Amino acid sequence: MFDLTEPDYALEVCDELTALWDASPDRPVILNLPATVEVATPNVYADRSSTCTETSPAGTR
Repeated sequence: MFDLTEPDYALEVCDELTALWDASPDRPVILNLPATVEVATPNVYADRSSTCTETSPAGTR
């Protein structure tokens, strides 16, 4: 959650949003805060996660 954000600030933002949305036990709110979009767009992380490697000799089938 917000990897490079100060925890106190992240909590303040979450608390203000849940108050704005009038959250309560009868009206729960789930905050989904993906860390990957904090610093870069998702495609940057996707590009890092997979590598394609050729394992067969060239020209063989």
